[in-house]
Amino acid sequence: MRVQTQVRKLNRLVPVLIGAALLLLLSNTPPIGSGSNPFIAALYFIEIGSGQPLLHEVEVVVLHSIDWGEPRRARPGEAVIFLASEVRRVGYDGEVKLKVPRGNHSMSVYWADGRFVPFRTNIVVDKDLRVIVKFTEVRLRPEAFTMLAEVTRGTTTLTVTFSVFRLNDLYLAPPIVRYVTTSGELRAVPPVSRPDAVSVLPYSIRPRSLMTLDSESMNLEGEVAPTTLSINLELPGIAATILSDSYIPMLVMDHLVQPLERA
Repeated sequence: MRVQTQVRKLNRLVPVLIGAALLLLLSNTPPIGSGSNPFIAALYFIEIGSGQPLLHEVEVVVLHSIDWGEPRRARPGEAVIFLASEVRRVGYDGEVKLKVPRGNHSMSVYWADGRFVPFRTNIVVDKDLRVIVKFTEVRLRPEAFTMLAEVTRGTTTLTVTFSVFRLNDLYLAPPIVRYVTTSGELRAVPPVSRPDAVSVLPYSIRPRSLMTLDSESMNLEGEVAPTTLSINLELPGIAATILSDSYIPMLVMDHLVQPLERA
């Protein structure tokens, strides 16, 4: 019993002894900026006594636009944010507000229906921040169509040719094709598409996967030149004319990090 009492007394003395040692070390160390020990500098970023990490507010706003038009905020639950071990869906204002520990963090933004490729980046949280993530669907207009009728099968093999100025960080969805058959019927592939809606198919194609051995992205002067690519697809029926509003959906993702200003 006497031994247990002595152990409890020693346990109470440990924090006091540690505090005294730190004070002695600080009093005999030159100021930061005059060759001080990095360990002492690190102490200024710790909230001593709270046992909690320093937290900052991070506001994540998710936007979507078509052909660089006026962006709209994501609808409730339409986007999901992963940040600092938190998983949150956007609310009615297309945003999420989180309390995030100071430091480096990876962040991912997913479209809930899986249509868009997830956006991923790293952010440094050292103050209250606003992170704006934008998904833009760019509708590439094809440069040429080549049609090969398969009369016995009642289908048309279509080759869509187009150009892009960069190959990295871009994703494509299968082409949206509207056409008229030899019987005068108006058709669309995929069958359901609206001009005010995003692609109905996921962005599953990387431009580099479409490159051929003779693809070239540099001109003779070493300047960046567009790369010509092509996609093949099968159209039901015998196509007579491809309409001009056909396009290839291309996904561009970018983000902006800025200090969070308070009113």
